[in-house]
Amino acid sequence: MQAPTLVMSLLADQAAFAEDSRLMWQALPGDRADLIEMRGLNHYLVDQPDGLADVVGRLTRWIHSTVLEGARA
Repeated sequence: MQAPTLVMSLLADQAAFAEDSRLMWQALPGDRADLIEMRGLNHYLVDQPDGLADVVGRLTRWIHSTVLEGARA
């Protein structure tokens, strides 16, 4: 069984590094893994009032296109 998997990296994060996210993504089996890199966003979205909306928007679009539409196929 394979499930769609998303690795999301906030590229301005100083605690969880982009290269680690890329390595996790590359290590995932199968072809149902996606990597989304969000430029300019930090770990806790500190002083980034639009950051949460950006993350939620990208995640929502991914769920819709990958999980929900994939379930219909």
